[in-house]
Amino acid sequence: MLGSQSAVGEALTQPEPNHWLLFASRNTWKHLQSRGEWAFASKVERKIEGLAENDIGIVYLRSDMDAPSALGGLIEFSGRLHRISGRNLFDQMFPVRIPIIIRKVSDPPIEFKPFVKRICFITNKSNWGSHLQGRAMLRLDDSDYSLLADAIQNKT
Repeated sequence: MLGSQSAVGEALTQPEPNHWLLFASRNTWKHLQSRGEWAFASKVERKIEGLAENDIGIVYLRSDMDAPSALGGLIEFSGRLHRISGRNLFDQMFPVRIPIIIRKVSDPPIEFKPFVKRICFITNKSNWGSHLQGRAMLRLDDSDYSLLADAIQNKT
C-alpha cells in the first residue's frame, strides 16, 4: 500500500515543462507538421539533450525573400529524442527526432518584429536578428513564453 501512495505522489509532482523557441523555415515547418515530429541536425544533438516530454515549443519561422520572421505555432513534445537512419535528404540532414503534438498553428503566421521591444532574451533591440541567427532552439523564461504563447493562442 505504501508503494502505491509513493507512486501517486510522484505523479502529482512532475516538474513544470520547459519552454523553447524553435527555429525553422516555413517549408520545414510544414514538413514537420505532416510528420508529427520535430527534427534536428546532428551537430546540435548535445545542445538539445535538455528537451523532455511535455516541454512546450514556440515555432519561430525564419525570414525569407517573401516573408518576415514570424511565429508559426505552438507545439508540445510528446516523446523522447531518438535518431533515424537517412531515407532521403531531409532525414540525412535532420536525423535527430522527437515526437510532437501540435497545439496551435498560426495561419497566417504572426510577425515577430513587434514583440522585440518586449522580449527579455533579446538584449540588443536594434540588431535583434543577429541574436537569433544560427540557432536550433533557445530556452525561454516564463515572461517571454507567456507573451509569445498568448499571442498565438489568442489569434483569431
